[in-house]
Amino acid sequence: HSRTPPHDNSHPRRSPHGSDKEDYCCPLSKEIMKALIHAGFERPPPLETYDGQSDPDEHIDNINVILDFCMVSGAIRCRLFSTILRKGAMTWYQSLAPQSVSSWKDLT
Repeated sequence: HSRTPPHDNSHPRRSPHGSDKEDYCCPLSKEIMKALIHAGFERPPPLETYDGQSDPDEHIDNINVILDFCMVSGAIRCRLFSTILRKGAMTWYQSLAPQSVSSWKDLT
């Protein structure tokens, strides 16, 4: 039994020229999104969420300590970042231009 949801043919297909809304619109670059997650990191360590109310530099410092310990690359840090954002911080992240983030430094 397949876990893949059935295909819904009622939605239009993507344009061969890549101009549809379905195109990649995440702030992270395609290269970051393609970065491989190393073995053993399928379940990242628990990271404190951030809602934009406390000191962002302190929050980033705390994340860096944990991810340095786990030897997590910059690309994977970028991919993890959005998973811990809440409220105003998520609003900020979602306001970033598509594919405008190409490094961890771009986010921090």
